[in-house]
Amino acid sequence: MDELLERAGRQLDCLRGASEQLSQISATSTCPGGHVTATVDGQGALTGLTFADSARTVDPAVLGDVIVATAARAAAQAFARRAALITQFNDELTELTRTE
Repeated sequence: MDELLERAGRQLDCLRGASEQLSQISATSTCPGGHVTATVDGQGALTGLTFADSARTVDPAVLGDVIVATAARAAAQAFARRAALITQFNDELTELTRTE
């Protein structure tokens, strides 16, 4: 019984650690011209958007496209980090659930 409780505790610690790491994911991307920088959280939601002074010289329609593309690149980075953490969590949990 003690072994079962110990294993359950390790699994819970693993879950808490993964949850904490997932909640801290963010990613930032800057467009190639340096006009726009977008930051997103682990869900891909935009949490920051900054413009260089040079953004004033960009056509508004083009700037809109640049914003969307830059935010999408940041989201792709965040999703890749999230996928890597989930894979790591699954591997660790699989190891913890193995019975000897």
